[in-house]
Amino acid sequence: MSADDRVRWDEIYHDLAQQRYPAPDALLFECVPPPSAHSRALDLACGVGQNGIWLATQGYTVDLMDISRVALNRARGEMAMRNL
Repeated sequence: MSADDRVRWDEIYHDLAQQRYPAPDALLFECVPPPSAHSRALDLACGVGQNGIWLATQGYTVDLMDISRVALNRARGEMAMRNL
């Protein structure tokens, strides 16, 4: 992805900043197995991290990655509020 892509996604997430934090994808509730002692998850193109954050609340160690720094900053804020 290019620098232009990063700018575009940052603008999109900046415009969404005042909206309510999204719920995780319902498919996770059906498809994700319970974590074991060392379960890890990688959430690529995570956006604001709602899926990865849900996985973390279930006991997974999660790494979030996204091209948008704006989205990742919001995800970090959500994680901090939830003590994750």
